Amino acid sequence: MASHNTYENMEGTFAETAMGNGMAASGQQGTGPWMNSAPSAPQHQQPHAYANPAALRVYGDNNNNSNNYNSGYSSNNYFNNNNNNNNNNNHGNTASGTQPSLLMTRSPPAELKSYNVAEGAYAGGGGSGASKGSDYGWKFKAFLAVLFVIVIAVAVAVPVSMANSGSSASGSRGAGGSSTNTGATTTTTTQAATATVSPASSTGTASTVAPSTTTTTTTTSTATTTTTTTDCTGTPTATLDCDDFGSRFQFRAGLCAALAVINCCCDEFYALERVTGSVTVDRAETSLQFGSVAYVGGDIVGRGTSLVSVDFGQLTYVGGKLDLYASRITAVDFGNLTYVGNLVDLSRNRITSINFGQLATVGDSIDVRTNPLVAFDLGALHDVGGSLRWQDAVSTDFGVQGGAVVENFVLPQDHAIERLDFGSVVSVSGDLNFDQNTALTSIDFGSITSVGGTITMYENGALTSTDLGSIASVDGAIDVSYNDLLTSIDVSGITSVGQHILFDQNRRLTSINLGASATGTTVGQYVEITFNGALTSVDLGNVTSVGEYIEFRSNGRLTSVNLGNLATVTSNIDFRTNGFLPSIDLGNVASVGGTIDVTGNGLLTSIDFGSVTSVGGSIEISNNDRLTSVDCAGIEDVGGRVFIDGNDLLASAAFGAITSVSGNLEVTNNAALTSIDYGSITAVGASLRVSGAANIGSIDFRNISTVGEGISIFANNRLSSVSFGSLTSVGTGVFFSRNYALTSVDLSNVAGVNTAIEFNDNRALASLTLGNITSVSSYIRLQDNWALTSVDFGGITAVGSFVALQSNLGVTSVDFGSITSVGEYIVFTNGNDLTNINFGSLSTVQGYISFDNNGALTSVDFGNIATVGDYLSFDDNDALTSVDFGSITTVSGDVSFMLNDALPSIDFGNVATVGGSVSFDRHNSLASVDFGSITSVPGDVGFTVNIALTTVDFGSVATVGGDVNFFFNNALTSLGFGNIKIVGGSVSFDRHSALASVDFGGITSVAGDITFTSNAALASINFGSVATVGGRITFQDNAALTSVDCGGLTAVCVNNADGIALINCPAEC
Repeated sequence: MASHNTYENMEGTFAETAMGNGMAASGQQGTGPWMNSAPSAPQHQQPHAYANPAALRVYGDNNNNSNNYNSGYSSNNYFNNNNNNNNNNNHGNTASGTQPSLLMTRSPPAELKSYNVAEGAYAGGGGSGASKGSDYGWKFKAFLAVLFVIVIAVAVAVPVSMANSGSSASGSRGAGGSSTNTGATTTTTTQAATATVSPASSTGTASTVAPSTTTTTTTTSTATTTTTTTDCTGTPTATLDCDDFGSRFQFRAGLCAALAVINCCCDEFYALERVTGSVTVDRAETSLQFGSVAYVGGDIVGRGTSLVSVDFGQLTYVGGKLDLYASRITAVDFGNLTYVGNLVDLSRNRITSINFGQLATVGDSIDVRTNPLVAFDLGALHDVGGSLRWQDAVSTDFGVQGGAVVENFVLPQDHAIERLDFGSVVSVSGDLNFDQNTALTSIDFGSITSVGGTITMYENGALTSTDLGSIASVDGAIDVSYNDLLTSIDVSGITSVGQHILFDQNRRLTSINLGASATGTTVGQYVEITFNGALTSVDLGNVTSVGEYIEFRSNGRLTSVNLGNLATVTSNIDFRTNGFLPSIDLGNVASVGGTIDVTGNGLLTSIDFGSVTSVGGSIEISNNDRLTSVDCAGIEDVGGRVFIDGNDLLASAAFGAITSVSGNLEVTNNAALTSIDYGSITAVGASLRVSGAANIGSIDFRNISTVGEGISIFANNRLSSVSFGSLTSVGTGVFFSRNYALTSVDLSNVAGVNTAIEFNDNRALASLTLGNITSVSSYIRLQDNWALTSVDFGGITAVGSFVALQSNLGVTSVDFGSITSVGEYIVFTNGNDLTNINFGSLSTVQGYISFDNNGALTSVDFGNIATVGDYLSFDDNDALTSVDFGSITTVSGDVSFMLNDALPSIDFGNVATVGGSVSFDRHNSLASVDFGSITSVPGDVGFTVNIALTTVDFGSVATVGGDVNFFFNNALTSLGFGNIKIVGGSVSFDRHSALASVDFGGITSVAGDITFTSNAALASINFGSVATVGGRITFQDNAALTSVDCGGLTAVCVNNADGIALINCPAEC
């Protein structure tokens, strides 16, 4: 006979008949399949065993103890009724006098606050879901009454004999469950249950799965009972609608699985173990809990709900997405959840702290945008297939496949996150970026061992310390910059960095440790530690190689740098402007592919090059104010330059085992330097320079045989001697300047200087031997060498550019020896004692030749010179008395004589061609000028203030291309133009006191004006053959001139200011 229900005053409590086949009306725990089986899990997860929960309790509003009918079962003492152990015609079920299998009331007791899957008890806090069965109205209660009558009628109709068919109650419940008594009478029952998990579909649709069977055998002294049960692995047939009574009533029959759940949540949902489809949350729900549910095959959707809290409890698997967008959630407990097959969307909520707990896999993105997050813990998370979205836009991809993060993680600027914990994430194959997060105080990298991109920590104003923890490999870079409060960072676990390591502008960072790796650490590009004002120590530990450069720059308080096991640096090692660094030791470094740069370290006193044997670039040591010595020790080869400059206290420099320097070898501006040891160097690829060593007395180049460019020795005030040792070749030039104590230089062994020789301002230099040098492709300049008395160019045969002898006050003679050509010009200037110049074999000068201010020079003989490619100039040579043009036939430029006070006459000899003008200015003794063989002057001809000039013979000159001017030549009495036919400019005579007559001779045309001004004695003018004057003819202030016969020439007009008689002249102006 079926147990029946009663209810009181339409609002009372009702007890419901156990509807499932095989359900025991007893107080034992149910043994139905939904109580015994765990939900199916993904194949890569371990199955989870669940304890058998007690009978489901669904609580209502009214009394639990009124009007209970006992129709074939014994009531629990919980209802204060008497026990009844009679066997009833109850479908083979036997009452055992224990707690009923299913109780239904309106609301839970106040003291019940949680639902524990292991105990099967629901706990309050489920929000509105607990009250969804509270008031069904009169229609619902009428329906119950009718249903109740039908159930009793059916129960009465069952033959009593079925109750004695050998079946006994076994305490099991659930759809399709049955128990069979094998014939033994059970007087004492001991129950044991074993849960077996059968695979279930993880999709959102219903599927049929073969049940798994568990058999338990219990033996006592009086009887043996064998029980066969079926797990909750069958195909669900219904969707649970928590807003629909009929749907809920159906699930009260003991169903443990649903196709889907809508309008969640309610007590019937909490009692489920499995939902093969999706769960949709009611908009009014405030708290989402999952009770006994361990498996959801589809989505969990609660968009725009009233949810405040979420507790996933025993739920381990969600096959679809978890979408709780735009609700009011402040707290999320991920409980046992390990897998979400699609998106996790918690955006636009009120969550301040997230810990993903045991959640290991998310098939798509995680979206936590627009939450006031201050703490973020990734927990066990290690598989994320999509993006981690933080704010109003997707700021990073945080993808994971096969247990490793494969995209990027970016904490957006100005995020409220204070603490960040990566939990069990083991690998990030993209970037980890933390930029400008003013609230971020700590980062725990958890279990991360590798990062495929770059780790960036930039301008995080509250970050004080961080430890990269287990991170061993970073394929990109490590950038830590502008973190003002960061005091320490430990990256000692790093074994490999594919790109660079940068620590820059971290004002309070005091120490950096890069090297505890037992296997050695490699850096693919560079290590740059710069502008960390409080940094005192750096330990590279077990870093063994750096692919590019290492730079320590402007770390104002850095006192210790340990390069540890570093053996190879592919590019540079730089120590720049570290004001407190006292010493540098390169330790185990054997090879530096680039430059070693030690610059501006104010307290540096010593440098130890350690094991370095090869430097592919340069060695640069400069502006280290307290450095006293440099010893290159075991370095053998330098691929760039050696530059030692501006080290004020540096006393000695030794180049040790270096055999060659490919670039410049420069020791400059080291004021205290007293010695340089060039050691084993045999070749310098570029320039060799020693300068600004005020205290060095001697230099010996020892084994150096070749210098690819120039040798520069200058501004060494106390340098008295230089030995070139084995030097045979200098590629560009030899330059000695401002070595005031240097007395002699002997270049005898040097065979070639390909560019230049310059000795400038070596005031004590008395002897210069150019020895075997045969050619100078550029220039020779000797200037301000006051003690030098003679210059012998030795074996030089050609000079490609110029020869300049300037201000060598003691030089008396210059011998050009074997030089045959000079490619540009020759200059003799300010040779106070220069008396003799021998041009020797010189035949061609492509440029000009000038003699300026050589006070003792008396004569110049151009010897074999045939051509002067530019101008020829004599200026202010007071003692000059004779000039012999020798073999010169052509002067391509001007010829000028000025202020040569002793010069009495000039004869151009064989000169036939002048390319420019000819001028004679301000000579006290010049009496005569003979143009000789010159046939034309393309420029002007001028005689100015030559007070002794009496005779001018234009010789063979036929054409003057410019003007002919005579000015203030007071001794000149007459002038004839000889063979000149054409004057291309004007003709003028101005201020001559003795000039009495002028004869234009054979001139036929004057292109410009003809002017006679202030010639007091001029009485006669003969225009001769002049036929045309292109301009005016002017007569002014010529006191002795009374008449002029123009001979019929034509002109623009005559300006007759003197009022003289004009005969055959053009009209007056």
